[in-house]
Amino acid sequence: IKGDVSAKGELVLEDNSVVIGNVHAVSAQLDGRVKGNIRVDEQVSIKSQTVVLGDITARTAQLEAGARISGTVDIFEDRVTEDLFDMAILEEKPLSAPHAQEDWEGKE
Repeated sequence: IKGDVSAKGELVLEDNSVVIGNVHAVSAQLDGRVKGNIRVDEQVSIKSQTVVLGDITARTAQLEAGARISGTVDIFEDRVTEDLFDMAILEEKPLSAPHAQEDWEGKE
């Protein structure tokens, strides 16, 4: 397929599928080749023979060993922002085990 592909539900690309264009779907199972950006609102499943030349954005992802991706992958349950990242650092708590520091110092 040459051109953008959009699905209001699940998109399934079989192992011999080739898409040259951007892909958008609610969910997707990819087992072919895509040259373009992929945006999936929910889960994307990327099979072992898949080749992607482009960026992937999805809420969740399942990636099989052997899949090849050249691009960025943005997986978000909730959007990660600088504020959310900073909050996670500030909430970090020290080790609670009373002897943890002693064990660590003893291993030097």
